[in-house]
Amino acid sequence: MPILVPALLARSLRQAADAADHLGLEAALVGGAVRDLLLGREPTDIDLVVAGKPEDVGRLARELGRRLGLASEEHDPFGTATLQSGAVRIDLAMRRREAYQRPGALPAVEPGGWEDDLLRRDFTVNAVAWPLSHVGDGPDVMLHRRDLVAAAHALDDLTARRVRALHEGSFQDDPTRLFRAARLAARLGFHLEHGTRALAAQAVVGGALQTLSGHRLGQELRLTAAEGEALQAFRCLDELGVWQTLLPGWQKPEPPPDAAALAQAIRLTEAALHTGEPWRARLVAWVSAGAGETAALWCHSLGWTGADTAVCEHSLRDVARCRESLPGLPADARPSAIAAALGDATAEAQAAFYSRAPESQRLLLQRCWQGCTAHQVQVSGRDLQSLGWTPGPAFSHVLAEAARRVLDGELPDRQAQLAWLAQQPRP
Repeated sequence: MPILVPALLARSLRQAADAADHLGLEAALVGGAVRDLLLGREPTDIDLVVAGKPEDVGRLARELGRRLGLASEEHDPFGTATLQSGAVRIDLAMRRREAYQRPGALPAVEPGGWEDDLLRRDFTVNAVAWPLSHVGDGPDVMLHRRDLVAAAHALDDLTARRVRALHEGSFQDDPTRLFRAARLAARLGFHLEHGTRALAAQAVVGGALQTLSGHRLGQELRLTAAEGEALQAFRCLDELGVWQTLLPGWQKPEPPPDAAALAQAIRLTEAALHTGEPWRARLVAWVSAGAGETAALWCHSLGWTGADTAVCEHSLRDVARCRESLPGLPADARPSAIAAALGDATAEAQAAFYSRAPESQRLLLQRCWQGCTAHQVQVSGRDLQSLGWTPGPAFSHVLAEAARRVLDGELPDRQAQLAWLAQQPRP
């Protein structure tokens, strides 16, 4: 049964087909966009492959950019180009074959045929291409399976919802595929094909991860943590032995972080604290569950920005502190008491703790976050000065007390907060 292509993608494909025909070039939509169309999902990436030389990719990029009103950026030595404006991005690449000189190295490339280009991809479900010559010019753009060029097993694996490597050396050639396999399976709700799972585990045992630089490893971990289904992807990596290799002393998280609770905590802390990054919260939740605060210094080896490194390092330590301070609070503790117990724990640490905490402690955190969201401090040192206060150490004390009362709902608005300040004796 044919599949109707969404309007925005259809427009881009029609223009790309016309541009390629105008230049006498052969091109195709490849990879994730074709896969997602076949699965009934909205494609997020537009990847085009162009038959020819690197300069042909540039020619098509410029012509298509002119037609769509998009700026083009060309990378002739690599035979790639990018068109982008706002949320619209189209990547073009030369149809090629690749060879890896050593495990973990970037591939050497040269022009190739369809089979070469499909076989260089990571998994069968991505080794599918739809030649633009089949786009047509009717009122609707329809994808027919009969028009596809696909690697062996690709269409069957899509139907069976499995992730299969294209050849036995796949994970040795490029160990980042270990992470990509886990991400793809988690995102699509697929499973790793039995032989692929065995190949992945063998690559890990054989030292494939040691061929990756800390920077590349950090990139893959961040990309994985950015997935909505990151915890499922992390579990898949755990089953392959990846975490045991990355972190000495790693223990399978029991219980693992609860994905629904973590998602809720990320939403609540974002509203309450206005800080934190979801990807960092997911990573901290998983790592703290299996390695604890001992993993804090590990963050320095991953090539992240100084801010990301520092927050993740502090968060892993803060989770342990939350585990010590919160259980001692009574069930009816006021928001200010809960905030005092949390201290300066990061939003990521609080979300991570919440994902594995018992219900009684989750309720405490919710009470604190709801207080932060509902009540905002609306006075400052300037207000104290207007009341005749002289700047000094007493400022911090009285403003901290005001913040505590605001959090507990005693001073709900600026008027109440100013009235309370006016009642305080000046030092």
